[in-house]
Amino acid sequence: MLNFMGYEVAQLREWDERREQDWFLRDYPAHDSFFRFCCELNKVYRETPALWELDYDEKGFSWLEADDTENVTYAFLRNAEDGSCVVCALNLSGESAKCGLSVPGAISAEVLLHSDWERFGGDTPEDEDGLVVKAGMVALELPACSAVLASLTRADKRA
Repeated sequence: MLNFMGYEVAQLREWDERREQDWFLRDYPAHDSFFRFCCELNKVYRETPALWELDYDEKGFSWLEADDTENVTYAFLRNAEDGSCVVCALNLSGESAKCGLSVPGAISAEVLLHSDWERFGGDTPEDEDGLVVKAGMVALELPACSAVLASLTRADKRA
């Protein structure tokens, strides 16, 4: 994942090679929450081969929802060589949204990361993932301006 100087503390000013990063921003709860979110996102990325293993192979990516312009929600599937996969769902609107995603063979899912978790300054408790998997359908409730990464188990483990 490409990171740039200062993004991990939600630095307000443009990066300048002549100045130190504004690490003092971590003294503010919103900036510290964003820093912790970035650390967790990097950890999930490193530990989840489906997010990077098949980057240059068409089997590594497929759209689940790319046309919901009314709700401004998007979802895609990332796959690994061993058949493991991750659902990535985004709500880019200012309103909460419900998504119903068709994922053939889906039997269960576990949230890896939710940008709206309370520990990142959001409103979603970690024990309420708003995720239901039933008969090849993945149903998600996405708060406004949020993203969810969920590890998906399918009956047919193929990339």
